[in-house]
Amino acid sequence: MALFRKRLTTQAFDIAHHTYYWPLPDSLSVHARVTTIHDMIDETIVPNPRKSSLKRRSVQQADHVICVSEHTRKALLECYDIAPEKVSVVHLGKPAPPPLPPATPDERITPYILYIGERGGYKNFGCLAQAFASSVRLSRDFQLVCFGGKPFSSDEIKSFAALGLASNQVQHCSGDDDMLIALYRDASLFVYPSLYEGFGLPPLEAMSMGTAVACSDATSIPEVVGKAGEYFDPTRMDSIMHAMESVLYAATRRQELIALGHERSAHFSWDRCARETLDIYRTLT
Repeated sequence: MALFRKRLTTQAFDIAHHTYYWPLPDSLSVHARVTTIHDMIDETIVPNPRKSSLKRRSVQQADHVICVSEHTRKALLECYDIAPEKVSVVHLGKPAPPPLPPATPDERITPYILYIGERGGYKNFGCLAQAFASSVRLSRDFQLVCFGGKPFSSDEIKSFAALGLASNQVQHCSGDDDMLIALYRDASLFVYPSLYEGFGLPPLEAMSMGTAVACSDATSIPEVVGKAGEYFDPTRMDSIMHAMESVLYAATRRQELIALGHERSAHFSWDRCARETLDIYRTLT
């Protein structure tokens, strides 16, 4: 790191692009500075003065700002005094569909609804668990499988029991990319109840893997999912429940969402992300 910092102050650059909130040294010899803003959570959802201060300085230093969604761009312009023409949207990309991993001995037999990631706060997993438990059909016919994040806490386990869910009805697992790919591809439905996202990669991953998606109608999520999702109000447990049931008990709707998901995910690629980023660089040099 010390060698890297020394090079920053002794070498001239055409473009300096920092993708997180690490302000570049004022002494840096550079023609133009670019920064990427992923979300405005620290300013609007979970106040974090330290991170928001670093982000503000990063934005103020930049000759151009890239936001990963139009929603993030609008939130940035509302929070910061910055000229709109200095801010562009470059969507993130989806992973290239990998080959299906080989079957493993612990393949699941019970159909399942898949949830990915951390579960606390604005991720809103608790409301999903309530919706799942409130439906006699869903809790009878499916498991709720959570991949990633920490193992269930004692409070979470108690909350599942209070909802009337048996220990085998809500499962937590973690593993490598092959396991995640297999979970996506074998899931009956992927559900994304988040209250806030700057972009939202998991629904895009699910669509690209051929998984039907039911998701929140909040913030940037509709911008990514388009017409390929069964939307719900993430603040209403009954809305989440009805969205899941309307996909899982209507084979035609589920197949329609899978087809729309393949079509929608084709609009997002890392090649396109790189090309659009390069186009911005060229306007600055």
